[in-house]
Amino acid sequence: MTIANPFAARAGKTWRGQISTRLFRPRAGLLTVLYVVLTLGILYVLYIDFENRARHVAALQAEKYAMSWAEFLGHGIGREAGIFQGNVPTDADRRFMASALSVPGIFQFKLFAPNGDLLLVSNADGLAMSPLRDHNAEVAEVVAATGASQSFLKDGRTKADRPDVYVETYVPVRVGGKIIGVAEVYLDESVAARHFHLEFLALGVEVTGAIAVLLLVPCITVYMVLRRLRAQRRDLIAQRQRAERAEQVKADFMACMSHDLRTPLNSILGFSDLMRHGIGRAKDAEACAEYADMIHNSGSNMLALVNDILDLSAVESTKSAYNARPLELGSVLSACIAEVRAANPDRDVAIHLDLSDPPPVPLIDPHAFNRIASNLLSNAIKFTADGGRIDIRGRMAGGDVHVDFIDTGVGLAPEEIQRIVEPFAQLGRNPHVAQKGVGLGLAIVKGLLVKAGGAMEITSTPGQGTTVTVTLPAA
Repeated sequence: MTIANPFAARAGKTWRGQISTRLFRPRAGLLTVLYVVLTLGILYVLYIDFENRARHVAALQAEKYAMSWAEFLGHGIGREAGIFQGNVPTDADRRFMASALSVPGIFQFKLFAPNGDLLLVSNADGLAMSPLRDHNAEVAEVVAATGASQSFLKDGRTKADRPDVYVETYVPVRVGGKIIGVAEVYLDESVAARHFHLEFLALGVEVTGAIAVLLLVPCITVYMVLRRLRAQRRDLIAQRQRAERAEQVKADFMACMSHDLRTPLNSILGFSDLMRHGIGRAKDAEACAEYADMIHNSGSNMLALVNDILDLSAVESTKSAYNARPLELGSVLSACIAEVRAANPDRDVAIHLDLSDPPPVPLIDPHAFNRIASNLLSNAIKFTADGGRIDIRGRMAGGDVHVDFIDTGVGLAPEEIQRIVEPFAQLGRNPHVAQKGVGLGLAIVKGLLVKAGGAMEITSTPGQGTTVTVTLPAA
């Protein structure tokens, strides 16, 4: 972006200002989503890990339990060793097996001979002999070679006759230090696994909470940094816009000075030279009076321009005096109407004043309101053709004072409404009336209303007129 400075250009220079708006635009929503997804991901990973750990702990406990049970089995059944030698279980053996099944968690066991033949299943009789190798070849080799126990964690959720979590443990049965057989023990570990899983899960929630808090701190820090970056970006954009407006105002001001001041000055100098040197009609007293009127009109136009510029400067200054007090609308508006009529004696535009009963009383500086009303009336009559009408209505609404300036003039297009409140804005929409002024009136009104704590609303339709509603605090 390049901004031309008219003052620097006069010296043969151009000021170039580069303001980049391509800044990172963070989104707090995306940051929140990432944070939630990360936390849920950690929870899921911990859930799976803790479930596996719970099953593992349950399997270890089951193996220890099975070892103790096998020792108990060895002391019970192994005393006779009849079953391990292939004999039919006696009544005493059956009573012992029934007591063995009453041990919590054991829901089945099998007995194998030292050579691997299946001898007995706790919940069935008369089964065909089948070697241990058919049940678990790897276990058969390990038990036969080393005499070490083997445990396997099983998922029984797909088996109708199995608990959800159970452990198969193969344990050598020893009597007098000699392996007389192998016992396969089935332990139901569903309750233990759930218990350990809940404990691990509770621990996981605590760990996840701690991790979430640790992650939250940098996330909040990043969010605050990004928020500050957005604020800085907005400030940069606002500064750029202010700089652009300032440069445009300077350019408009220079154009105004070069035209609206130079033209009346040329008239003053030209007619005064004619009168001073007695050239042409200047020798005639009537012509001199005419020239004097032209000089006076040019001087008046220059004075009005200077006054408008000074008013705009005072409005934008924070040091200018402003004394708000209750204002009697009727007398001030009547005086403004008389002033505007006197300034436009050749215009045939009806002006009507209508105040509610009782009349509203705004709280505003009298001089400021006079300038507001005068500028709005001047604009209304300027853009209203002869035979038109201007209505001024004062009323109370929503606890505030509303003053409407309604004309039947040429109206404004929507895109023009924002532009006309800027300094030096001129539209020249009435071809039947010579345009006066430099476009400072509405800018002055806008600034005065800001000081008064009021507002201005413009509604207009091209060809149908304009309504300017001024809102002021009530006294």
